[in-house]
Amino acid sequence: MDQLEPGLAVYNIGFGTPLPPGCDAAEVTAALARVVGRHEVLRTRLTARDGGLVQVVEPEVPIEIPVTDLRDAARAPEGELARVRAAEAARSIALDRAPLWRARLIRTGGEADHFFFTVHHAAFDAASVAILQEEFLAAFEGRDSGLPELPIQYGDFAGWQRGRWERGELADQLGYWRKRLGELPGPLRLSPRAPDPDVSRHSGGDVGFELPEETVRACHELARKLRTTPFVVLLAGLKALLSRLAGQADVVVGSPVGGRPLPELEPLIGNFVNTLLLRTDCGPEVSFGELVERARTTVLDALDHDEVPYERLVEELRPEHAEGAGAPLHQIVFNLLPSLVTNGQLRNGTAKVDLLVDLAEVDGRIDGRIEYARALFDETWALGFAERYRRLLDAALADPATPLGRLPILLPGEDDRLVRAAAPAEPVAAAEFASVTEAFAAQVAARPDQVAVADAAGRTLTYAELDRRSSRLARHLAGTARPDTPIAILLDTDVDLAVAVLAVLKSGAAYLPLDLEHPQERLRHLIADSGATAVLTRPGLDVPQTDVPVVDLDADAEIIAALPDTPPAVIRHPDTLAYVIYTSGSTGLPKGVGVADRHLTAYVAGVTGLLGLAPGLRSSMLQPLTFDFSVTVFHGALLTGGTLHLVPRAQATDAAWVAEHLRDDRIDLLKITPSHLAALHAGVADLLPGRTLVLGGEASRWEWVRRLRALPGAPAVVNHYGPTETTVGVLALAGDQEPAGAGVITPIGHPLPHAEAYILDDDLRLVPDGVVGELCIGGVTVTRGYLGRPGQTAAAFVPDPFSGRAGARLYRTGDRARRLPDGAIEFLGRADGQVKIRGHRVEPGEVQAVLAAHPSVDDCVVVVTGEDEPALVAYVVGGARPAELRGFLAERLPDHMIPAHFVELPALPLAAHGKVDRSALPEPGGVVVPVRVAPRGPVEELVAALFEAVLQTGPVGRDDGFFALGGHSLLAIKLMGRLRKAFGAGLPPRALFESPTVAGLAARLVAVQGRGIDQIPPVTPVPRDGLLPASYAQSRLWFLDQLETDLALYNTHICLRIRGRLDVGLLERALVGLAERHEVLRSRFVQVEDEVLVSVGAEPVVPFEVVELGEGEARGFLLGVAGRRFDLTVEPPVRACVVRHGVVDHQLLVTVHHVVNDAWSAVLFARELGELYAALAEGRPASLAELPVQYADYAAWQRSRVEGELRDTQLAYWRERLAGMP
Repeated sequence: MDQLEPGLAVYNIGFGTPLPPGCDAAEVTAALARVVGRHEVLRTRLTARDGGLVQVVEPEVPIEIPVTDLRDAARAPEGELARVRAAEAARSIALDRAPLWRARLIRTGGEADHFFFTVHHAAFDAASVAILQEEFLAAFEGRDSGLPELPIQYGDFAGWQRGRWERGELADQLGYWRKRLGELPGPLRLSPRAPDPDVSRHSGGDVGFELPEETVRACHELARKLRTTPFVVLLAGLKALLSRLAGQADVVVGSPVGGRPLPELEPLIGNFVNTLLLRTDCGPEVSFGELVERARTTVLDALDHDEVPYERLVEELRPEHAEGAGAPLHQIVFNLLPSLVTNGQLRNGTAKVDLLVDLAEVDGRIDGRIEYARALFDETWALGFAERYRRLLDAALADPATPLGRLPILLPGEDDRLVRAAAPAEPVAAAEFASVTEAFAAQVAARPDQVAVADAAGRTLTYAELDRRSSRLARHLAGTARPDTPIAILLDTDVDLAVAVLAVLKSGAAYLPLDLEHPQERLRHLIADSGATAVLTRPGLDVPQTDVPVVDLDADAEIIAALPDTPPAVIRHPDTLAYVIYTSGSTGLPKGVGVADRHLTAYVAGVTGLLGLAPGLRSSMLQPLTFDFSVTVFHGALLTGGTLHLVPRAQATDAAWVAEHLRDDRIDLLKITPSHLAALHAGVADLLPGRTLVLGGEASRWEWVRRLRALPGAPAVVNHYGPTETTVGVLALAGDQEPAGAGVITPIGHPLPHAEAYILDDDLRLVPDGVVGELCIGGVTVTRGYLGRPGQTAAAFVPDPFSGRAGARLYRTGDRARRLPDGAIEFLGRADGQVKIRGHRVEPGEVQAVLAAHPSVDDCVVVVTGEDEPALVAYVVGGARPAELRGFLAERLPDHMIPAHFVELPALPLAAHGKVDRSALPEPGGVVVPVRVAPRGPVEELVAALFEAVLQTGPVGRDDGFFALGGHSLLAIKLMGRLRKAFGAGLPPRALFESPTVAGLAARLVAVQGRGIDQIPPVTPVPRDGLLPASYAQSRLWFLDQLETDLALYNTHICLRIRGRLDVGLLERALVGLAERHEVLRSRFVQVEDEVLVSVGAEPVVPFEVVELGEGEARGFLLGVAGRRFDLTVEPPVRACVVRHGVVDHQLLVTVHHVVNDAWSAVLFARELGELYAALAEGRPASLAELPVQYADYAAWQRSRVEGELRDTQLAYWRERLAGMP
């Protein structure tokens, strides 16, 4: 793990020991030397050898104890002591150089001096702290002659441990862990946000908390009653909370044990500690008392098998690499300690795991400490976690029979805040819930001559024309129309469709859109199930044969034209049924959702501001009306005075046609599914509307949406979410919103004015922000429910306990979601098997039910595969061929419900409980193992061979991934060692995590080495006897800089806000020290004929300015300084400025010309400047390794390579690659 994040102090252990004031430094050194002489591990280094890791014990190591004198410190000695100790603990320790520790003597002038010892965890554990302190003080006080001889050393223990493995003495214990930890669950989703990419997962924070005496007494009482220990009760409480917050029943927690099974090991210093993995089922129906009993069994079994090292479990289980803070098999650690303040140990601001909970019983209470990874959590979250733990534990101890799902996890007053967060900022007014026909009539009266609808054939209708035509047709339908009963519409997507929809509504009925491409059997079912009284269509369309009357628009055209152009005397109420749209059903039959007028008009009112719906706005509808997705554009345009453009399906899938349509018709608003837009973009790039792009119908990747937003001239991009059951859409992420902590999937945003969005648990109780639950929707657009299905309606539409509105209901979406810190909601997938395919909601159960009706299918299951592009896969037992099954389904289901793959099996695999074991189903390609793509070329072949050797697996293909094949971090280090030996040059271990496949890793090797498997020659110093060559990058930037003599185009900046006291004199000295360390920072550039050369100044000089300004003046001043041009021929390429805002507030601006700086260098500059300043402040040498070469040496090396061996090979590649560039 140390190799994956070199330079971090994650595994440092730092502690202090008080000594008499003014103690003799030589005596301190001698005392430590005697302890180091006793323990070989304190003279050990680690090194890679033959693909493994070995200890090397040095006969002696230098004992150097620098002294830091704080007696004259300007600040309080206690604060300075803490600062020095923290800085010491935060410096990394290299494992390949002995010793793996360092020491410092700190004089404070107080009651005691302090001996501070920092050691790497590889050589130390918590028990070693007390051993070293005891022996060091004995030696310091001259009592060490009484210390017994050590019978063995840590190396003997390591050999004994490995010998037991090799002799098979621990095989039974390993078998237990293999069985216990098989198929480990995924990581617990605890963080309220996505990991912060700017913060290391090893950067840690911590908070303290307390469990009061009454809680501790109750804990002891329950432990006695259940014949266990307080540790088990407290562990059960933690697991219950983790399970509730993560929404996951299977919880794994790590807990350290001493790992010293023999008495001979007790006096040894070394790392003996082992981590036991405690796995427990914490289902919500389990009572707390039952959980304690389960935890007791888990702990006792683990202790009976505690000799298997954690590292060996990693090797055996080979988990996929987890992006956690360092532990591949667990994220959480729980510890019950004698005390939280142990032997002066110091926390160093790091985190080894995502979350660590330490508890210690002190004076009848329990002191607690939570250490957390700052990339995932913050202090507020950690304090809240501690309070939730206390509240849950108190409730569980008061009534151990309480099921875990009913234990409280909310903080005081949190439920009220969550209810407020679920509501929109500005709800729509009840007065806006008019009938659809009234809303349309208002637009007709306001703008009769404006174009209302246009189609792909060039036909248009004004609002007045649309009103007259729809009124005549409505009169024609009056004989068959009945309130709250649908009339089916089977028409092309053209202006007649708009006429038909409005006519049905004016007749007092509801419309049922039918899709021309759906199978006849499905259309027949929808007509019959809905109770439709007529089918509105025209000749040439494939109308299913039913007993329902057919209204033929062409055949009845003359009759319709002769009717009055005023609507029939029908009164529509806001509660009248407006339309019915069918969604997929898990029982095998689609369900009809009934939407009333008030739902529809409230929805349009709710999105008008968000989408900019207004008179004259031009909207394009690319979807069929059977997809409720289309309601946003269809009714959104016609009820707000816009112009609706209707696009048939054939044109909607033609990228060139759509691009021309958007451009020529000057479309302002387009609503489209992400997959549809991506497919169109593959053919034509320019496919965006003028004002607003609305995405919806399915999840999209957040990074892709952000790229859309960043396109030149991009419209506002709105991500819109909502089930059919809540009228199209209830949440939206507006075009300018950037939710903090969003993950991979685009957040679905905030409640719209017509909706409320709650995140609830299985018992419909509120869950905290950041916790995963079911998204439940309330508000005025929650629809009637499912036509003719009261049972399913009652299950999905439940009483709303939060709004206070009489008769209000919530719709249970079945979607998993959580609320992000800024209030936006993040969609996390379905709680059931439902999926969106090409924007359509699909229940695999419906597809499965239809497939099972095939006479040759004995058994089947339909599942979903893929995340970015979900697809259905059917596993079938029986003799039917895939083509036959596909045709059978095509006659009964729409295209988006046809499985992409059919896999024939002799029998479906069953789990122990008798249900289908979905994890045992083969890949969609069928039962045949996917074809392995052989490695290409000698580099890939050698990398593949090393994969096979290290992983001890069969043939490896070029696309096979190291971790997918079972690799882990320890094997990664072994592989990288073998790669280095095989190729003569290596890559850092992190390269394997970034490019884990054979092909990817081979490409990295080729790129690093320049050509094939040849070793890159090293960079070596060149003579400094005159002007030095510039690198190619420097030459290019020099010439570009000379072309713009009045501009500072190539200035780069490092700007830091420094809060606290700042010694500007020391800062200036640190800057000069940095220039002295790096020649490139004291370089001048000269042109000799056509060549740019570099002159390195002997004396380091960094222009430095200090000014005092107010906050308001500082910005303009710093912008001026930042834009000041460098004259690279006479002045150094770096300068600095400090703006004082007061005694403890400063801004530092360092300006560096790009000719000597890049992004990597900026990070290095800031880090080394900080170390140089700290060293000057502490009166110590800077901890910076000597530089073997300088930039000028690299420039000379680069030119020798490019002008020599690489000239013909790599230059030829680029000539060919870039030939014919546009």
